[in-house]
Formats: sequence, structure tokens, C-alpha cells
Amino acid sequence: MGIFRIAKAEFIKIFKKPSIYIMALVLLITILFSTTFFKPNKVSNYMVRDLGNTVSEIYTSYHDGDGQDTKANYQNLVYTALGKIEFYQNQNLRNDDITLKMLTLQDAYYLYYDIVQNDKTNTTALQSVKNSFIVALKDLQSSLGNFDHIDGMEYATFDLFTKYTNSSMYQTDMTTMSDFIAKSFMNDISYFNYLQQENFLEKMQTIASNHKNYIGITLSSYLIDYENKYAAFLNNLDQSSSTSTIQNAVINLIDSLRVMQEYYQTLFTTSPLLRDGQTTEKIPLILTTTKSYTAYNELFEEYQQVLSSGDTFEKFTEISATITKNNYHTQIQTIDSDYELVTIDQTQLVSLQEYMQKYVYPHIDAIIDDKTGTIYQMYIENPASSSLTDTQNILTEITKAKSVASNTNDYIQNQLIMMITNGKTDAEINTLYGFDFAQYSLYESQESSTRINYLLTNRKYDFEYDYAFADGQTSGTKTNAYDFVYYALKWSVLLVSIYVIAMASSSIATEQENGTIKLLLVRPYKRFKIITGKFLSIMSFAFIFMLFSLLASFFVGYGLYGLQSQTILTVFNANTAFTISPVGLMLLNFVFSFLEVLIYLCIAVMFATVFKSFASSFSVSLIVFVLLLFSNVLLGSTYVFGVLPFAHFNLYKFFGGVFRAGDVSGINSLFATHLIGVVHIGWAILYNAIIVLITSIITYVVFKHRDF
Repeated sequence: MGIFRIAKAEFIKIFKKPSIYIMALVLLITILFSTTFFKPNKVSNYMVRDLGNTVSEIYTSYHDGDGQDTKANYQNLVYTALGKIEFYQNQNLRNDDITLKMLTLQDAYYLYYDIVQNDKTNTTALQSVKNSFIVALKDLQSSLGNFDHIDGMEYATFDLFTKYTNSSMYQTDMTTMSDFIAKSFMNDISYFNYLQQENFLEKMQTIASNHKNYIGITLSSYLIDYENKYAAFLNNLDQSSSTSTIQNAVINLIDSLRVMQEYYQTLFTTSPLLRDGQTTEKIPLILTTTKSYTAYNELFEEYQQVLSSGDTFEKFTEISATITKNNYHTQIQTIDSDYELVTIDQTQLVSLQEYMQKYVYPHIDAIIDDKTGTIYQMYIENPASSSLTDTQNILTEITKAKSVASNTNDYIQNQLIMMITNGKTDAEINTLYGFDFAQYSLYESQESSTRINYLLTNRKYDFEYDYAFADGQTSGTKTNAYDFVYYALKWSVLLVSIYVIAMASSSIATEQENGTIKLLLVRPYKRFKIITGKFLSIMSFAFIFMLFSLLASFFVGYGLYGLQSQTILTVFNANTAFTISPVGLMLLNFVFSFLEVLIYLCIAVMFATVFKSFASSFSVSLIVFVLLLFSNVLLGSTYVFGVLPFAHFNLYKFFGGVFRAGDVSGINSLFATHLIGVVHIGWAILYNAIIVLITSIITYVVFKHRDF
């Protein structure tokens, strides 16, 4: 009971100070003043509007139009989602087909071998196995040139595949296989002996293995062409050929470099045909770092510029020396191996297809089907109606179709990218070139997927829910009081934290400095009870001021913005979606804001105990607080900040609002919330617990052994 008696006495003592009432006034003024800086972006209205004045006009615009809010567009979004899955499936199927055809060829070869070794006099058997062998070889050859393994996917027109089938290595290997086929006119036994002499099986195994990576084959082909042109340049130079001859060799070399560079750049800009010829969309084909991509392009540009500077024999000699000195040739030779081919496990792709079959197709069909869909049913029931009820009802159904289609495409995109980048950290992903990888966050992608998954699996829609409170962004289509409370509490945390620092210094350090602490020490209270009682008294006022801020900001927000809001769909720790009332989420944010203040209080009490003077403890505590505050501004978007313990005092950020942030420039940047993907809520709680534990241990140990 001694702790609470001390806390009560300290509470009464602090309560009598005028600073308490001044603080309340400052908080109120600050909340009113913060309305000046509260200018959040509004969530775009998701509802479909302005398609017509009657049910018939709306249906016609939706069904036959060519805009965004049309049946064709919604279908295309679903087709695109499926196409993204099937693009990677198609690559897997092609590789599986090559593997199967190679195994079949290998079996045919060994069967041929067995007959030659053990039954060579059986001409009928020899002819049969030879014919089977030729068929298997032709099948493998056909597989290498085939990229269309899924109905509706016309990859024969895919630009990168066309470049592959026109590449020198592809043509050479096709010629090799054709030559083996052409020699089949030979005697059955002689033909097999010829195959053995030419190391046929080893060659075919190498070809089959290499051609599974059609990107690598194409790059290597361009590299072979370049090396031939480079050798021709050096050869002409060594033989002291005429200047015009060397110049032509250089022109050819420049052209080979240009073609290779264009192909390399195309790998990161191509939008492959995804589904039924209806739409294309950029998805990753290969991965490389931005550093590598930039380095190769700079190398190409610099190399070509150096080559273009020659016009005399002496100049070309200097160019050769420059190439050697700057290592251009060696660097170019690494381009066909300095990348990662994108592949996704077939089981995962099938799982995504099954997801669409279970949750997407039946849902979207129930809305847009021309016989049984709800949109069609509303149209045939009363097409001429222009009543607000009827027109809004059909627009709502169209909005549902929009929600399902766009969410499906986004969900599949997120899932595929997470599969592609599996095993990589955010820092590693952000070094990748293209596809917005520089700003990519696995945590954000997972959070978005979880939210969308909730909507799709529960047949819910975006417009039915608001979003979690976020910096510089409203939770709904209109600014409401809860959004302002979220913003105002950030100001309150700032002021109340400074208040608890001052109160801790005053209650503990000042009493040590003046010696009045001895009045408590002479009483029969253990020292840990004294320091705990003081902590609880300051904590009580911190809670009162935070509660005052909550109520004051709510009434100010209510007066200015009203309570236009609905149930919020949010995501906890990126993997658990749940619905909550705005009041519930507001109170949750309040609790976390108060806990943030308590961590600053623990730090302040520690310094107030360590230092015996008010000036020292207050100054050090305030400096630490300011440094932590500004580190949020200066380091908030870096990975260094993400792993620092003090970066995670407020746990609200793990409830789905961080990645919706709007404008947080100017003074609002002081309160910007950052969430780096390397940390989840478990780590954040551990960090905070360690800070509280360390500061508490230091506080109690120092106070216990302090000689007053």
C-alpha cells in the first residue's frame, strides 16, 4: 500500500501546481491550432457514377461502352490476373515439355543402342527403333521452338520469344538437330555409330538444358555476334588493314553492341501478351540490380562512344588500348550471366488458379452474367426507370463488379511478386531494377493482399468499408472527426511527452538537488516504492492529459467535420484482416499513444534519477527526445531506422494505416509514421520491452544506492 500512498501524495502535490492548468490550456490551444495544418487528402470515391439517367442508359453504358466502368474492362482485369498466372505457368510447361521430350529421346536412344548391341540382325526391330528415335528427335526440336502451351495464350507473337527463335544459338542448335535427322538415310547400324561418334546424347542434353532459359540463349547469341565482331576488329588492326576496312569493322562492332543493349533494355520494358489478345501488362521476366542495369547501360554508351571516336589507324590503335585499359570487353562478356531468371513454382501457380476458381469466377459471374447476373436482372425488371432508388441500385451492382475485378488483379499481382521475391529482404528487393522495386515493401504487399483476400473470400466490397486512420489521408471519402482525433493526438503525444520529462525532472531530480527527498527516505518506505510512487503519479497526469486531448480533439473535430464514417476494415501485422468501428480504432490508437508517452516517461525518470539537478536531467531528457523526434524525419525511410529500437514506440502503425499516408510534408513530417518491412509487431514489442526494462533497472539500481 505504501506505493499508492506515495503516488497519491505526489499526485496531490503536483495537482496544486499552476503548471497543470497551464498545460491543459496549452493542449487545448494546440489542438485548435493544429486544425491549421490538418489538410488530409481524401479517399477517392470508389462508387461508379454518371453512366446515365435511367436504368437502361446505365446498363447500356456499362454493357456496351468502352470506358473504365464497363463490363469489358472488368472482364479484362480478371483475364489479366489469370494471364499473369498463366504467363509463368507457360514457361514452366515449356520447360516440362522440353524435359519430357528429352527423356523420351534418351529412352529411344538407349533402346536403339540395346538393339544394335544385342539384336543387330533383326532388321525389322532396328528400323522400328530408328524410326522411333527420329520421331523423338523431331519432337524435341519442335518443343524448343514452341512457346504456346496454354489455350488462348499466343506467345508465338511474343517479341522476346521471336528474338529467341531468330537468335544465332537457336538457329545453330536447330541446324545441329536437323543435320542429325538428315543423316538418318544411313544404314541403321552405321547411323547409330555416327551418333555415338558425334556424342549425340551429350549434345542433346546440353541443348535441352540451355534452351530452357530462352533469355540466356538470346543474350549469349548477341554476345557471340559481338565477340566475332570484336575479333574481326582486332584482326584487322593486327594485320594493319586499310583504315576503311578497320572502320567498317568498328561500325559492325558498334552495331552489335547497340543490338545487344536494345535487347537488354527490352527485357525490363516488355509487356507480354497475357490473355486472349485483350490486354498486356508489364510483369517481371528477369531480375537484376539497378546498379548492374545502370552499369551495363553506361558501359554500352561509353564503349560505343569510344569506338565512334576513331578515324585513323593511330586512333583505332588508341581505341584498342582504351578497351583493354577500361576492361570493356571483359565486362560485356558477363552480361549473359548477371541476372536472375524469374520462375515460380507450379504448385503455387495452381493454387492461385484454384483461388480464382473458388472465390472470383462465381462471384463476378453472379454480378455480370448476361442471363443470371444481378446487373442484368435489374435491367430487365425496369429498364425505363429513372428513380433514384433504381438507378442507385444498379450502379451499386456495377460498383461491386468493379471491386471484385480490380481487387482480383491487384491480389494476384501482389501474390506473384511476393513469390518472385521470396527469400529476399526489402533492402535486397529495393535494389532491383524496374517494376517499381525501388519503392516496394513486402510488408505493404502482404498487408494489401490480406485486406483484399478478406473482401474476396467474404464477398465484400471496397465501398462498404473505410480504411484505417493514416497520416495525411482520410479514412473515408469525407474528412471526419476521427481522422482529426488521430492527427491531434500526435500533437498531444509531443506536448505530453515534454510535460512528463519536466515533471520527472521536477519531482525526482529537483528533490535530490534540494535534499527534500530525505523527508521521504526517513519514512518506513523502501526506495523502490518511493520511485514507483512518483512514477505512478506522473503517469496519472499523463493519462489525464491524453484523455483530455482525446475528448477535446473529438469535440473540435465533430464541430468542424462531423462523424461521416462507417465500419473500418483494417489489417493487423500485415496478415490478419478484421473489421472495427471507428470509435474502437480511435480508442485503440489512444491506448498506443498513451503507451508511447509512458516509454518517454521511463526514459525521463531514469535521467531524473541519474542526474541530481533539474537542469541536467531535463536538458539531457529533452535532447534525447528531440533527437528521437528528428531522427524520424531524417532517417524514417531508411532501413537503419527500421531496426533501431526507438523507431517503434507507437504500435498503432501495425494496424494498417502506414502505407496509405498522404501529404506529410512541412511540420507534419515530425509525426510521419514509418514502417520498415524488416520489423513486425513482435519485434517492436520486444524492442519496447527491452527499453522499459533497461531504464527501469538503471532507475531502481541508481536510486537504491544513491547516497543522499
